[in-house]
Amino acid sequence: MVRMRYRPAWGLALRGMSTAAIAAIIATVPGVAVQPAVAAEPEGGLSVPSSAWAPPAELNRTPAGGAPPGRPWGGEAGVASVPCDENVATGILRQYPFERFPVSDRSELLVNTHNGNVVITARDLSIRGTGQNLSLSHVYNSKLPGAGAFGTGWSLNTGPDLGLTFDGGDVVLHGESGYCARYSATDGGGYTPAPGVPAELERLDNGNYELTFNDDKDVWMFDAQGWLLSQADRNDNVNTVRYTSAGLLASITDSQGRVTTVAYDDAGRITKLTDPTGTTAGSYRYNQAGQLAEYTDRDGKTTYLQYDAAGNLTLLEDPAHKRTRLLYDGSDRVVEVRIPGRSGTSNTRFD
Repeated sequence: MVRMRYRPAWGLALRGMSTAAIAAIIATVPGVAVQPAVAAEPEGGLSVPSSAWAPPAELNRTPAGGAPPGRPWGGEAGVASVPCDENVATGILRQYPFERFPVSDRSELLVNTHNGNVVITARDLSIRGTGQNLSLSHVYNSKLPGAGAFGTGWSLNTGPDLGLTFDGGDVVLHGESGYCARYSATDGGGYTPAPGVPAELERLDNGNYELTFNDDKDVWMFDAQGWLLSQADRNDNVNTVRYTSAGLLASITDSQGRVTTVAYDDAGRITKLTDPTGTTAGSYRYNQAGQLAEYTDRDGKTTYLQYDAAGNLTLLEDPAHKRTRLLYDGSDRVVEVRIPGRSGTSNTRFD
């Protein structure tokens, strides 16, 4: 049985969607119950569960990597940076209209009803910390042509896929879902707030940049070249990011000193995330075109992906072999989403 729903023409917002909805994809880690915090979308708001992780006796507390490379973030040598165009409404910002589709308890698909941009978030790892939690996800954006930490169109929600670029006196924030937000320089040496990002940017005396979110006072720290250094809560509970000499994410030390590490293939794409217990939290494989073809969670369950000739993601098959399909028009805008359900397939068109 097929149920068909129709949506209004491009440019008409069906309804606004809080970017905190991305938190609906929280991954299940045994003994862990958390709210996302590392590289959360600019809009927060979930309450943190009261349960906590009882860690095993042996944990990795030895960081890998070090300071970012001594070059601008997102430059020619930035193999892990994702380019984006701030003049195109890509990624997730509060002013963008979205239709959302839950894919699983770890993943969500969002369609921008104005321009057909598809964003998929998939949670890989969540660990409760002291004040500041650690949450890692891989994110697909159909309008990003570049290769992020998970191959073409896919990026990581922290580290080298999140950074600052500079345009004259202005600073452009490149967000984890592929959005770009400009902080325009003022005559007084400060910056005007970026549209859709509820956070204030300040350049410190040491040349670093501090992005402070208005509601929860979380702080993202960037170096003078635009590389993300750390993310902290208002009480200075910090998740610290460390890099390889090539600018890849080497490890993250969470607010309790536990270390999560990252492994790569020869092309600089993530192949494995290892949590502080030594458990593989996620493993990833790529096709010959450099696109993410499958990923396996900590429970050994695999999700498969397929793409069309233009590079658009067209099929997502979950571990239960349920298939979500995406259809595009000639301008690479999604025009139909087919979601499997108990009573058959639900088709939603965007005409």
